[in-house]
Amino acid sequence: MKREKIYPIIIYFMIFISSLMSRTITVDDDGGADYIYLEEAVSVASAGDTILVYEGDYFSGTLDITKPLVILGSGQSNTKIIGIDGVIIIESEGVKIDGFTLHVQYKQVKAEVLTITNCSPIITNNTFTFSDGSSLFAIECYGESSPEIHYNNFSNKGVAIKVNGSNDVDAENNWWGTADENRIQELIDDGNDRSNVGMVKWRNRLTKPSVMSS
Repeated sequence: MKREKIYPIIIYFMIFISSLMSRTITVDDDGGADYIYLEEAVSVASAGDTILVYEGDYFSGTLDITKPLVILGSGQSNTKIIGIDGVIIIESEGVKIDGFTLHVQYKQVKAEVLTITNCSPIITNNTFTFSDGSSLFAIECYGESSPEIHYNNFSNKGVAIKVNGSNDVDAENNWWGTADENRIQELIDDGNDRSNVGMVKWRNRLTKPSVMSS
């Protein structure tokens, strides 16, 4: 019994120490911050760090996030991450993305702005946009993913959220580019369209675009 009680204490202590060691990393494409390029900041960051991204347009290849990070922009209208055929791939628990416009600039065959694989990140206060194309996905969830997606803006084209795993997706309180319920359901690809996949919970929704600025 004593040994069983000790193990949770060790785990909590390790989490506490990790929180004390976390740091804030700054990124500014105009210079004057820790880094100019967002992908470099993501690469050097340690698990539990916060990356604060100042106003600007950040061009990058697809950012692959494989460790717990909080990445904060300076507001949707001020901070844009621009990718080619994809902007961000999240493959870790403990990730939060907040305060960006996430934009796919060029479209080859299929474009996924944000890909989530086997994890449950928090995605808030973002705007998803892409250049013209036929196979467009704002957010696509794979495996055992259960993200929290709130106060984001989706455009009224392509697919806003596609679910490929069995877990449901919490997507309440977003703006879908329209107030029409039938059209919103058309923007979602989930258990209503295919068997053996989860549902997107969206009925509580915004009636106008979400605006967040720092």
